[in-house]
Amino acid sequence: MARADGSEIYFRAIGFSLGNLSAACRDHGRLSSMGTVILEGKLLCKDAAEVELVKKLLPEHIRLTKAEPGCISFTVTQSQDPWVWLVNEEFADGAAFEAHQQRATASTWGRRTSGLQRSYEVTGV
Repeated sequence: MARADGSEIYFRAIGFSLGNLSAACRDHGRLSSMGTVILEGKLLCKDAAEVELVKKLLPEHIRLTKAEPGCISFTVTQSQDPWVWLVNEEFADGAAFEAHQQRATASTWGRRTSGLQRSYEVTGV
């Protein structure tokens, strides 16, 4: 969503669980039905067990997300620090982004990784 001066509205979500991200979007401002929504950030594991959990569940999460209506791109890649994953998402509009958040939260991925720390910046909301 653009402000009157043309700049884009964005917010930063640090330390949010997956289940709280869509609520944070709604609290920040109504999700735009026009224009893309981009999420960029990091998924932070605290130990080797969380890294292994991400490795196990991530392929199916990526497959399901890429099949969602309105998903333009979705990548989650392990950084040089093996406990940090780089997340980049782009959805066609706020409705597609919100639908993704709801599906992901209710999924095996969402339930099993809900305790992992996430640090995201979302633009276009």
